[in-house]
Parts: sequence; structure tokens; C-alpha cells
Amino acid sequence: MGAAIFAICVVLAGVGSLVGLVHRIERTEEPDEHYALAIRFWRRVGLVGGLVAAILAYALLSSPIGFGSVAAATFLLMSLPPVAVLAAGWRNSRALRRQAERRRRALAEGKPVPAEVVALRPMSFAQDLVVVEVDLELPADRSESGQGYRARPLPPRRVRTRQVAPAELARRLAVGARVTATVVPDEPDVFTLWPAHGALAEGSAPGALPPAAGRATTS
Repeated sequence: MGAAIFAICVVLAGVGSLVGLVHRIERTEEPDEHYALAIRFWRRVGLVGGLVAAILAYALLSSPIGFGSVAAATFLLMSLPPVAVLAAGWRNSRALRRQAERRRRALAEGKPVPAEVVALRPMSFAQDLVVVEVDLELPADRSESGQGYRARPLPPRRVRTRQVAPAELARRLAVGARVTATVVPDEPDVFTLWPAHGALAEGSAPGALPPAAGRATTS
């Protein structure tokens, strides 16, 4: 009984902490802070799931009845939800960390190119994360432009790639929208759709996406 009460207290404390993080995420306007808070959120989700699973394991292992087949089956059934929460927290925080690292690389080494949003899909087991699929217009490979006086530059090559973004950032996008992406040309997966802190155009809304390079925007 004591273990059950302790588990309930852990869950309530974890939920309260997560609610506080959600409020912070809703208030922030900076893309980097969105990623940092989303990573912290999913780490905390995984921690709560792991603690609840550990409490259940301790309660069953220390039971005076012993850890027989019935107890083993009970633990297996009861531990499935917290273990699933632990796995989702680990997977989602890892995906966000990887994307945040790619964003830092893109801002440090990349170049701006036109991009078109082709799909926005909620990530499975993470409704506050969105898989953003885009077509990037990368410069043509010079080695393919041909030689001789009749050689002409090739049109930009289109590359389709994707990234995971917090939903609070992705809600500013729409399928078919033309935006500017910052991408490492040799590694199209290393890109970001949001400018660096303080790099927004004067007069634009905080966190807004810039217009696509060389494209007129429509009202």
C-alpha cells in the first residue's frame, strides 16, 4: 500500500512539473529555447515512467508472498504503461537532441536556400512533436554543368528531407508554404527552418519564419 501511495505521489509531482514546463514552452518565442524545453520535457517524462516502473518492481520483489508466477505476471502487466512512457521519453528526447545539434551545425556552416513545406505529421507517441517534410532547392553540382562554350548552368536540384520540431514551432508552418531554410549543401539533412536568435527581420513577429530567398511573399 505504501508503495502505491508513493508511486501516486511521484506521478502527481511529475505531472505538476510537466505542466510547468508546458507553460514555459507556450510563453517562449525563441526556437533554441523551444528545443531545449522540449528535450527537458521528454527527459522528465521518461524519468517519471522509469521511477514508477522501479517502484512497482520494488513493491513486488519485496512482497512477503514472494516473486512467483502470479507476481511476475502482475508486474509485467502493471509495468507495461510506465515502461512505454520511459521508452517514449528516451526516444523523443534523443530525436530532439539530434535535431538541435543539426540546427546548430546548419546555423554555423549552412547557407540560405528556398524551401517548400510538403508535409506536417504528428510524431507517433508524441503529439506535441511534428515531423516537418520539406523540399530544398540546393545549388546544382558544378561537376554536372558540362564543359565547353555551350555549357549552361543546371537548375537548382530539389532534395526532400525532414526534421522533428516542437509543435509550438511547427504551428507557424503550413503545407505549401515557401520559406527560407539554412542548410549544409553537402548534407541536406542538416538544416533548420528557423533563424538564429536575434536574426529576425526588423518588424517581424518574434519567432516568425523569414520569406523564401528570392521569392515574393503573398499576403
